[in-house]
Amino acid sequence: VSDNDCFWSRFKRHDSRYMKDYEWDYVLANAMVVNEPGRFAMFPGYEYTVTGVNDFERDHRSVMADEDEMEADPFHMVHRDAYARGERTTHKDTREAIAWFKEKGYLALPHPHHGTWNLYDTDVEWGIDICAAWMINFDLYDIFFKYLNQGHRFAFTGSGDGHHRNPGYAGALTGLWAERLDRAAIPDAIKARRCYATAGQRILMEFTINDQMMGSSLTVREDPTLKWRVVGADQDYILRIHRDGRLMYDERFTGQTSGEIQEFKLCQYRPGPHYYYMEVLSPDPIPQYGGNVAHALGAKGWTSPIWVETEET
Repeated sequence: VSDNDCFWSRFKRHDSRYMKDYEWDYVLANAMVVNEPGRFAMFPGYEYTVTGVNDFERDHRSVMADEDEMEADPFHMVHRDAYARGERTTHKDTREAIAWFKEKGYLALPHPHHGTWNLYDTDVEWGIDICAAWMINFDLYDIFFKYLNQGHRFAFTGSGDGHHRNPGYAGALTGLWAERLDRAAIPDAIKARRCYATAGQRILMEFTINDQMMGSSLTVREDPTLKWRVVGADQDYILRIHRDGRLMYDERFTGQTSGEIQEFKLCQYRPGPHYYYMEVLSPDPIPQYGGNVAHALGAKGWTSPIWVETEET
């Protein structure tokens, strides 16, 4: 649960509210008490917030760490203290904050609110929320494909953005392929991009190319072999595989499915760099969980991409 370090803009709501020291102490203490390796992993964290005079200046990131003594970024403190003195404050510099997160070893996951957000450093921003409880950003904005087509590599994640301490019930989730259930293994899974995002549905998704897991990078000379496995509820689903953002394969199934196919059977062979991901959606209504915000429309899930460099033969 990562609350914003700054609430609203004085230009929009004529008021600003910065996270207090004692509130941050609560975050650290709760994470320490609830965390139980092997059973329940709880991380300290907060939502890095830049909110300008209009919605297109919003720059939010969920920042988390696998340590008890996590620090809030000092740039937040500077602006908070200036505001407390009644001084007009300027926005935090996101590049400066990203560099600080990298130095500290923190994980900063962009939480896009619009189609003009910036991606700064994928050595820090390992995953990006393509879906939130209140919208499926991936279906609305082409900017995800802009960064993918430029060669950037990042995991697909989903978050509720509910802030009412009901994680898992706010309409968007991240599924992880982790080696253990503890603080160290979960960020490792995100950094390795072994994860997928859903719009709230509980579903198992596995996608490989030449037996390399989602999030992997590989080089091939022959047509690669794509494999998949999906385990869902007893309902109808549609499975789609995309290459470079374009549909290349689809099938319908009920409940669960698995399969494999070589690329030459799907579409014309093309050398060069490519990225592949799998999408699963259901025409059935999604469950209405007890969240505090509206659910993203549609029961959907997306695996993190696999990047394939196809050499000339």
